[in-house]
Amino acid sequence: MIGLALVVALLVGVAVLAIAGHTGAADAAGLRPLIDARFLLAVQTVALAAGLAFAWRWIQSLYRAPFWRAIHWRKIPSSWVGRALLIGIGLSLVLQVLENYLPLPQQLPIDKLFNPRTAWAVTIYGVVVAPFFEEIIFRGLIYPSLRRSFGEGMSRQQARAWRPFLWAGAAAAALIAGLAWLRLAAAGLPPTRAEAGFWAAIVFGILAAPILDGVAWVFRLLARLGRAELLAILATGILFGLAHGSQLANALVPIALISVVGIVLTAVRAASGSVVASWVMHCAYNGTLFFLLFVGTHGYRDFHKLIH
Repeated sequence: MIGLALVVALLVGVAVLAIAGHTGAADAAGLRPLIDARFLLAVQTVALAAGLAFAWRWIQSLYRAPFWRAIHWRKIPSSWVGRALLIGIGLSLVLQVLENYLPLPQQLPIDKLFNPRTAWAVTIYGVVVAPFFEEIIFRGLIYPSLRRSFGEGMSRQQARAWRPFLWAGAAAAALIAGLAWLRLAAAGLPPTRAEAGFWAAIVFGILAAPILDGVAWVFRLLARLGRAELLAILATGILFGLAHGSQLANALVPIALISVVGIVLTAVRAASGSVVASWVMHCAYNGTLFFLLFVGTHGYRDFHKLIH
């Protein structure tokens, strides 16, 4: 049951992240000093921390085991630390080269979060904060849940038992979008995206039952394939990419590239048996990106090419 519950939790988490990003990063370009990266990152960090606290209490009450042991946050040998670092750095460099030959948008919403005032805050968040929360969510909670659910399937009754989690997630997403909506309206700016995110969260909560019925049917179908490990790795990686969609203008190619990163991160988690390995790789991957950005902007002083 805990595996099925976490599958529902993953859907809630992805929805919250998607709506938060849609009402945050996508609107940042028009807000400039009103809502800068520091405000957006603070809101997202609070939301992620609240979700982590909820998962912590929930897992401990059901597993009767320490949270870190339950999510497989285990010490890894030094050989795996080296592998994870090399894979993270190498994948980052390969994708950076590959991007030169792919049809990418000239400008992404996440680019507009960067300026000399916010660059270091975004860097710290991207290298330290984001990998920690995302690895717990995707490789600590979502991946093992998907692996079990792809193997066992899910009944309609089991799925519907977790409607409260979807309602809680919809409420959190509506709150984030509502705050952005009010802040934009107070400044006399059009809150179009924030308003859309608010109503999307409301509809998501209302349709919780049919959404869960659909999830149960899909898992029952896929359980017949007998490829739980592979399906869980692929699905976790794709969900990881989709969760970053609003930062990437919902463009197919950037989302596909981030999905590849998510698949590799999940494969490292599966091979090592520890979330720590994928966390190390995630930090190395993001750290390499920010290092290249630091060099390319002459020490975070010249963002002209990035913004224009």
